[in-house]
Amino acid sequence: MNNNISDEEVSKCNESNYNNIDKHITFSIDAKVYCLSVSIVRSIVMFKGYTSVPNLPSYYKGLINLRGDIVPIIDLFEKMNGNIGILNNGKERCLIVVDYLGDIVGLIVDYVLEVIDIDKSKIVHYSDYDMDNVHNYITGVFKDSEDKKFILDYKKILK
Repeated sequence: MNNNISDEEVSKCNESNYNNIDKHITFSIDAKVYCLSVSIVRSIVMFKGYTSVPNLPSYYKGLINLRGDIVPIIDLFEKMNGNIGILNNGKERCLIVVDYLGDIVGLIVDYVLEVIDIDKSKIVHYSDYDMDNVHNYITGVFKDSEDKKFILDYKKILK
């Protein structure tokens, strides 16, 4: 019996493992940890304010000028929970600037944590968790040790 593994088999195994891993940026909103694919993240900046635009849904906070680009901003707490967030609660907040299909949008979050690798095989379907309105924007839950990280469906958030 031959127990040797060929270089080709090792390469296939490594490629399979690599293709099963996605990089996500993790951030906090209202003491919960969420993830967003780094493939759409353009930059992260401190949130300093915005110019209001009338007649928009409440979660569209307005516009900012970011290095010459006019960028609409969305409060993720309001968008996901359907109620008004506390924008000026005394703490600095972050803006995750994303580029989705050529549209640049800023997403207001409490703070950014880190970039992590997520093994797709360890993602649990979101319906296993009860999260009120938020579940409409979640594709799955990644459990890292005892921490749950909710993976956002950026296509639904940005539609």
